[in-house]
Amino acid sequence: MNGRARRPAAAHGAKAAPKGDRGMMMQKDQRKAMPAKGPTAGAAARGVANRVHSRRERKLALQQDVDKLKKKLRHEENVHRALERAFTRPLGA
Repeated sequence: MNGRARRPAAAHGAKAAPKGDRGMMMQKDQRKAMPAKGPTAGAAARGVANRVHSRRERKLALQQDVDKLKKKLRHEENVHRALERAFTRPLGA
């Protein structure tokens, strides 16, 4: 510390809370520390469910894209093979 003695809160101009008010302040603090109940707890569960659902949808969409690209690749390979055969064939045949 800096070596100076700490002054009580009353010396700084702040008023000390009466003994009856201290209990109310503690109750307010306890309410803040309690886990959320009611609509916010359900919202969190729905949020997780929505996230899982959207992840599944995204995965399904990506799998469909992969299947579509595989089909397109097979078609391109077939065209490539056909063109190779056409150009490597003798001219008179």
